[in-house]
Amino acid sequence: MINKKRIASIALVLSALVANAADYKYEISPMVGMNLTEGNMKIDGDNFIQGGLEVQFNYPNSAISPELSFMFGQGEYVNGTDTNILQGAFNGVYNITKSDSLTTFAKAGLGIQNYTTDLYKNNNFGPFIDAGVGMKYNFTEQLALKAEAIYLAEFNNEHAGNFDNNFQALVGLTYSFGEIPQAVPAVKTEPVKALKVERPAPVIAAAAPKDSDGDGVIDSLDKCPNTPTVVKVVDKNGCIKDMNLQIHFAFDSYKVNEASKVKVKEFAEFLKQVPIYEVTIIGHTDSKGPESYNMKLSVKRANAVRELLIKEGIDSKILKIKGMGETQPIATNKTREGRAKNRRIEAHLEQVIH
Repeated sequence: MINKKRIASIALVLSALVANAADYKYEISPMVGMNLTEGNMKIDGDNFIQGGLEVQFNYPNSAISPELSFMFGQGEYVNGTDTNILQGAFNGVYNITKSDSLTTFAKAGLGIQNYTTDLYKNNNFGPFIDAGVGMKYNFTEQLALKAEAIYLAEFNNEHAGNFDNNFQALVGLTYSFGEIPQAVPAVKTEPVKALKVERPAPVIAAAAPKDSDGDGVIDSLDKCPNTPTVVKVVDKNGCIKDMNLQIHFAFDSYKVNEASKVKVKEFAEFLKQVPIYEVTIIGHTDSKGPESYNMKLSVKRANAVRELLIKEGIDSKILKIKGMGETQPIATNKTREGRAKNRRIEAHLEQVIH
């Protein structure tokens, strides 16, 4: 037997712990296992096989994740009579440790247990307190192996004020869904500002200052004296102002959002004003998922930006794409923020007109 105050203290401590935020809103886990001891209802052998379903709800910045548990088992009384054993519980789940591959957790809560055969009428229906620990090993980001050990203290109606000890060992699969949106870090870029240089007015009765490359900046002030004649705009020093393009993507997506489309349009205007470059658009991913899948996804991201540039009037012949998958991260893949930075494309410029 176990003291009621001690069980209540264990449940209170577990419920007060602070959990890490989950990546998905919902988890559903079909489970199967064994009730290893059963002292409450005189089940033959003190054990029986059981199975059921656990449903967990995760909330951003929540200390505890609520869980609903439904279990069904069949046992045989010592006199040979069969009975069904039904259990329903409401638990709070706390993640002790959490990484991309392994999560360990503790849980505690309250439940109701019912025996469908009324052999012991004073003790076939009643509450219980449960507490346990477990782990989840991720096969993929959404599918994991789940194993847990749970202690149940069942209220014994035939011996008022006492609890009977039960122990369950369960294993199953957890499927997570309903991804919690993650904030994509904003990347500040300076818009391309075309500097229109007015050509100096002709000087009467004096030789006009020489502008050898015809970019509107006289030779004495021109720090880039060999600007190609196709270039429409230069800065005050007569030099081309380059522009870089980097945009980010949501998890497992190659869709370009509206804010990023504005950046693509600005980049296209730059290429029109400075038509001396070929562009290689390089796609990247985070480390979630198989490497082969990430390589294909990175190519799709690069191609999505290429298609938008073509729609803005850029010649497809100067646009190349390349996928690097997860091989060139710019931040750690161990955090959400780092993975969000790695889900990106970059545009590399190569001058082809000299």
